[in-house]
Amino acid sequence: MQIVTIFDPAITTSDTFVVPQSSANGKMVVYNESNISLTFMFQNGNTAYVPAWTAVLFHGPFGNVNVTWQQQTILSGGGQAPLTQVVIETYDCNESLPGTYPAALVRQTNIGNSLNVSTSVTSLANDGNPTGTSIVEATVAGDASSAVTLSNNGVMTLGTTTNTGSLSIKGAGAGNALAITQGKTSLDNGAILTDGSGNILWHGQLGTASAGDRIDASTGNDTYIKCLAAGNINFQTPGGSTVAQILSSNGQLTLVHSLTLPVGSIGQLSRFTGTGNATVATGVTNPTTISFDPCTTSGSTQTIGGTIATSSVVTTGAGLAWSATAWHL
Repeated sequence: MQIVTIFDPAITTSDTFVVPQSSANGKMVVYNESNISLTFMFQNGNTAYVPAWTAVLFHGPFGNVNVTWQQQTILSGGGQAPLTQVVIETYDCNESLPGTYPAALVRQTNIGNSLNVSTSVTSLANDGNPTGTSIVEATVAGDASSAVTLSNNGVMTLGTTTNTGSLSIKGAGAGNALAITQGKTSLDNGAILTDGSGNILWHGQLGTASAGDRIDASTGNDTYIKCLAAGNINFQTPGGSTVAQILSSNGQLTLVHSLTLPVGSIGQLSRFTGTGNATVATGVTNPTTISFDPCTTSGSTQTIGGTIATSSVVTTGAGLAWSATAWHL
């Protein structure tokens, strides 16, 4: 046996070596320990292909002939190759050469850099790498940034300013459980939508329907705000201070501060009742206006007479029950 030559196909793209006369009727093995596939051209005009990371056996006669090789393909995306060299070894015809050829030279089982995948795979694993390691990346031709990125710490980004991203997760039936397209979101097969400007468009309920605490817009054109039994509906400032409250016990609205109207405001508002001539507390300090409701006796409607400016005396022409509303502007 004899090593004829050793060369690095990554340094030069083509060269020629000579097979010695002593190997005229023997065998020649090419050990391609590189990520570069080669084409061999023999002196008699024959050609042969030697894949990357492969050992290939050739039978003589050779007899002091020239053999030319050249780069055929460079495997890209494989990271740093552990070895880049080709070893040419010859054997006499009576020498034993163990093994079966061509033989794969398994030298690079772990891909440590970007990989251009052109075949289908059943799984993709990336374990034991530092946080933020890229797993998937794709860039559209002409774009300056990646349209698809996925790192091992669970961070995924879809789209660029020129190629906006979208995400769809199929739900039951023909709809999407979740869809995000051009800044707009669709949830629950389109029952809950956002318009991309911070507005939520929905047709359903917020809260627990069985418990009663919910905003219900699922029927008709009306929206209902409901609270739990014996609970109240509170309106609060961003700081958590209650400015208005609706009591579930009697439905009364209590204003902590004034109610601002398009023109002016109502500072105090009170409802009170009585029968016949009576002195009552209106619940309002110096009421500006008191409005009496119509009263009914034996099926006939009578209007209560009398006025109140700053006093609290109510005078009626008959002993009628009455109700009134007082407010102060």
